[in-house]
Amino acid sequence: MLRTPVGTAMADDPGAAWDRLTRRLVLPGWDGFVAETAILALLELGDEMPFDDLLELVASAAADAGWAATFGPQRQAPETDDVSWSLHGSLRMWRLCGLADRHGGWSEPRLALTDIGTAAMLTGLRHAAAGPRDSP
Repeated sequence: MLRTPVGTAMADDPGAAWDRLTRRLVLPGWDGFVAETAILALLELGDEMPFDDLLELVASAAADAGWAATFGPQRQAPETDDVSWSLHGSLRMWRLCGLADRHGGWSEPRLALTDIGTAAMLTGLRHAAAGPRDSP
């Protein structure tokens, strides 16, 4: 396995690694909407949140924002399963990087941001808010 030039730059410069990580916390599209809404909920709460409550909150926000899941010709508001599938990749990255912790048992999992996770999520939201736009 060889290290890429980007990997070498990140290994040599923690600031570059931080920038690269935080710019990828909120991506465009549905998965980005789900991650950003979950981030905002966790930041607002500032404490552990039951995972099922987080999924319900994000699904409700998605429906309010006009997102829809399509099944053939049918459209319906996103459900918690849709949110869970979309949030899975972000959660893996957050936990791998030490940005979020899972607490509680399998029957009642809870999610919380770590201190560094809070800082990273705020930076990621700033990048998303100030980032390039496709339209004015």
